[in-house]
Amino acid sequence: MRSFLPVLVPIVVGASALAAQKTPHPVTPRFEWAMHVDLHHWVRSFVHDRAALAPPEWLAQPIEHARALDAALPRFLGWSSCDLRVANSDSLDALAGDPIRPPRGFSGDVEHLQRLWDAYAAALAEAAPAFQRDVWPARRAVLEAAAGRIGARVFADPSIAIRNFEALGLPTPSEPVRVVLVSRTGWPGAFTYVSVDERVTGVCFVSVADEPDLRLAETLLHEMTHALDVQAGRDAKTVPNRIRAGLSRAGLERNDPRLRNAWHTIYFINSGETIRRAVDRAHTHYGDETGLYERIGAIASIQRAVWNRYLDGEIDVDEAVRRIVEEITRDD
Repeated sequence: MRSFLPVLVPIVVGASALAAQKTPHPVTPRFEWAMHVDLHHWVRSFVHDRAALAPPEWLAQPIEHARALDAALPRFLGWSSCDLRVANSDSLDALAGDPIRPPRGFSGDVEHLQRLWDAYAAALAEAAPAFQRDVWPARRAVLEAAAGRIGARVFADPSIAIRNFEALGLPTPSEPVRVVLVSRTGWPGAFTYVSVDERVTGVCFVSVADEPDLRLAETLLHEMTHALDVQAGRDAKTVPNRIRAGLSRAGLERNDPRLRNAWHTIYFINSGETIRRAVDRAHTHYGDETGLYERIGAIASIQRAVWNRYLDGEIDVDEAVRRIVEEITRDD
């Protein structure tokens, strides 16, 4: 949940090949992790962060090929199809030569993209034995421990996640949201894509690197909100949809940053307040800790004041949405 999270993008993928953790309630995330997925995302973390700690020598070739692939992909969500492809494979051996599905916004040479992907997949496969031997045991332990702590502290009580989703008018999922945990990944560190298989579902990817437990829990609720919001559909009467529709009716164009900031910022505010109110009153919102609310400015201040009145029971959700839309567009 670092800075601005990607908008969800529809991509067709197959069923997950990762081992999943059994969960007792559908609002509990279905945590997954796998060696080859963690390796891929670790390489991704070096694509733009050249100031990162020097990687081991055996990772140089995958990073070089990842940067070449990145240069050919669209900005922002270009890695979506690659990330889902890796997460839905049993191993790296199955990736090279498999026809690539270009992400939305790609307008280049598909055959060239395929060659870049094949070279990257082959380099990953070559690096995998060293990663599995030298790095993966410790990282697997970190992922298992993080999932156990967050599961016990936040998700063992289903009412915490339920209140988070119900506040936004999101339906309780029929089955757990799929959450792929990784040690490190590329910017923004946590993101959710849309998988269109037999039905539309969200797949969350979350890095646990250097994240305190409650901030990680807030991130997970935020990403799961993305997944459930898209599963609900744009016609559902969810709070994000109602904010979008209200601002559009008020005259905001689709490319107006206020439109995106408004529906997305409510995710941050609601997830942060869920952790603060239900888990630890001393919790500091991600948006406060990172300066995100300050960067967003008036929209964050407006929504936070209104939303807290709604969560306190002072106004109902209809009034909250009306006030948010009215105050954001007051000077238009």
